[in-house]
Amino acid sequence: MPETPQTIAVYTDAIRTKKTTIAEALAPFLENAQKRNSALNVYLELFSDIAEQTKSVEERLAKGEVLPLLGVPIAIKDN
Repeated sequence: MPETPQTIAVYTDAIRTKKTTIAEALAPFLENAQKRNSALNVYLELFSDIAEQTKSVEERLAKGEVLPLLGVPIAIKDN
C-alpha cells in the first residue's frame, strides 16, 4: 500500500480487494504509535504481534465474511 489510507472506507476497500494485507496496512499505525507513545502516553499497551493477530481475520475475510469494521485498527480508552 503506497500511503496510509485517510478514511476507513479506503482502508477497508484496500483490504477487501487485496491491494494490501491487514498486517501491512496496520504496520504504519503501529510504528507511529510506538514512536510517539513515550511522549504522549496515549496507550497502556501496544500489541506488536499483528501478524499473528491478523491471521484469523484474514481467514474470515477469505471465507467471505463481511463486517463493516473487520480488520480496522481501533484504539480503546478504558481508564
